[in-house]
Amino acid sequence: MTKRIPLPKDAILSFFGHIFSAADTCDKSNVDSKEAASIPLAESSIGGYSSTLVDAYRSHLLELDPQIDTELRRILEGYENIINSLKRGLMKINEDKRQLKSNGFDLLALKMMTLEPNPYQPHQCAILVLSVHLFSCPEHSLGGKQQLFVGSGSKDRFGRILRRVTKSLSEEEMCELNCTPEDIGSHCLRKGSSSDALGQVKGPTPVSVYLRMGPSLGKLKDRYIHFGYGADQLSV
Repeated sequence: MTKRIPLPKDAILSFFGHIFSAADTCDKSNVDSKEAASIPLAESSIGGYSSTLVDAYRSHLLELDPQIDTELRRILEGYENIINSLKRGLMKINEDKRQLKSNGFDLLALKMMTLEPNPYQPHQCAILVLSVHLFSCPEHSLGGKQQLFVGSGSKDRFGRILRRVTKSLSEEEMCELNCTPEDIGSHCLRKGSSSDALGQVKGPTPVSVYLRMGPSLGKLKDRYIHFGYGADQLSV
């Protein structure tokens, strides 16, 4: 059965009442999770349903009714209290442990791989950059080459483009970089940025830097990642 947006208030509250029922039954009847007909959902899972409802409204250029939004917030706070009480009783909570169907995985993959436009910062907008690239490459027309980036040797092409850009920088820009164009390369771009990121106070964790940097652990890490200000010491 298909529901149209906006949904009636009774339908929304009935839906959340249904998914709340397992936790409510265990709380009022003092039923163990192993004996319950269904395992209560975690508060984070219920919050996901609420976020999905808000997103569905916004996709139709609508806002959730303020009264419904207030009512949902109130019952979500109550549900959180129930779940916390059940967790203190060491009750098993169904939290991110259920099997995901293939169509559900497809939906998640589709949403996670979606690039959104950034009208407030056009220079960081992936959609705009891709559009400029496609308009600048007429060979992508129907019947032409279908590769997004035409050519081979991506590493060498990136190095040549980087050198061309650095040589075109003004003296003022080079003073801000505090180096000469010959000192900049794709190798130092990756290794230097990782060392600088790890040396920042309240900066990213080493694991996140390693994953983004993509080095193999061992000699490569020990050679190019060193302790600096904010890592092993703090200068005042």
